Amino acid sequence: MKDLTLYNDEELSNHVFNDEYFWNEKDDLDYLMALVSEEFHTTKAQRANLLSELSKYKKDTHHQVAIKLGLTH
Repeated sequence: MKDLTLYNDEELSNHVFNDEYFWNEKDDLDYLMALVSEEFHTTKAQRANLLSELSKYKKDTHHQVAIKLGLTH
C-alpha cells in the first residue's frame, strides 16, 4: 500500500489518470474508489480532488462529443 498523504492534493489524481489499471475503472466510481482504498493511504482532500478532476474530465468529454455531433456551437 502506497502512502500518498505526504504529497499534494493532486497526487492521487496523478496516479489514477496515469495508471491504466485505475483509469479503466473511471466510469464506475464506487469500484474505482474501492481500488484506491486498497492501494493507497490518502487524505480527504486528495480524494475530493480526484472526484473533481474526474467530473471535469467527463464534462469535457461529453462536450467534445456534442461538438462532433453538431449538437452545440
